[in-house]
Amino acid sequence: MKTYPYLNEKIVEILRLSDNPACLYAAQRIEDLELVMREIADIVKESSKDPDNIIWCQNALKKIENLSMY
Repeated sequence: MKTYPYLNEKIVEILRLSDNPACLYAAQRIEDLELVMREIADIVKESSKDPDNIIWCQNALKKIENLSMY
């Protein structure tokens, strides 16, 4: 299943409407994972400036994009 960051944002909004601890936990987890994926993507993009890292970085970015988290 393809996922989309903007849908994650909407899901977080819906989950936060609840006072159920499981819903609040899920919302926080989604936000945490989205943040980590953005940070990883930024690191990989920066690392790709080094010619020795370019193939590894290109492959890592493809994997991140396939996760649709960034």
